[in-house]
Amino acid sequence: MAATRNYYAQTGILQHQSYPDNFAQDMNEYLERPSAIPQVNMQYFVESNPTALLHNITTFGKVLDIPGRNEDTDALVFDQPAPGYDKQLELKTYRTAIRIDRTTRDNDQSGKIGSMMSGLPLAGDTFMEYLLSNVINTGTTTAGSDGSNLFANDHYNERIGGRSSTWSNLESAAVLSSTSFNDMAVNMALRKNENGDPMPITPEKLSFHPSNRQVALELLGSEGNPDDALNGINIYKGAATAVSNPWLTSTTGWFVTGNLPREAWGLHVAKWSAPEVMRLAYPSATYPDIVAGWRLRIQADAGGSQAKNTTYNAGE
Repeated sequence: MAATRNYYAQTGILQHQSYPDNFAQDMNEYLERPSAIPQVNMQYFVESNPTALLHNITTFGKVLDIPGRNEDTDALVFDQPAPGYDKQLELKTYRTAIRIDRTTRDNDQSGKIGSMMSGLPLAGDTFMEYLLSNVINTGTTTAGSDGSNLFANDHYNERIGGRSSTWSNLESAAVLSSTSFNDMAVNMALRKNENGDPMPITPEKLSFHPSNRQVALELLGSEGNPDDALNGINIYKGAATAVSNPWLTSTTGWFVTGNLPREAWGLHVAKWSAPEVMRLAYPSATYPDIVAGWRLRIQADAGGSQAKNTTYNAGE
């Protein structure tokens, strides 16, 4: 029976010295370790189809001011929609690869070496989850497109001189509870459009760290209010879908996404070269004993412009 060793970390090649158990005549069974990951965060993002490594996004609107009193004999007052805020995604290239030598392929007793090499696409899926979740995890400290952080309480409306000058998608830090969820739901319902007119948003998804699983499921699933000693009615039963998100770095933070159209979500991902796997040209004159290899390549970026559909609470 071979001893555990760290030789594999030094080679960069799938070779027999790294995996003596796969060549052992007395090994009876090979059990695969779990490799699946939860793919969670794409549901919050709008995917773009870039044609270059710099992908520019802007918004347009058709909101105009309401008409004032103006008799037919008066001069007409003309209005125009406000321009939008811009966001640039800078796509970068990310690569990794795997390769195998001849001895490992030809002398494999386990029949599992090929399966061990098939995890390359999974590395691409994992990368994308980190890329997307980083936008949310850093949203309180990373600027969006309007001069404020992605999650902030001082976003300026596009329409200069509108009846409401700012809006907020950052709640005062509070633990997830029926009270704090209600505060967020009310604030979303009171949201105004760029001209200060009512634009209520209805919560659809509550995303939370697994540490908040019990609280979130009780909040959205209990008949009675879980925070009410008198067991009053839970008005938020079934009001949103609970999404456990293990990619969140804050164990206390949570956020809610609403029912705005996709174009207004304000969270963007652009993939020019989606995670793709390509076979490498092995063996070669330079590497005659490397018999096969595959490369994973991704060109992508993600970011936020104005996350109007998402409201965040850092918890406490």
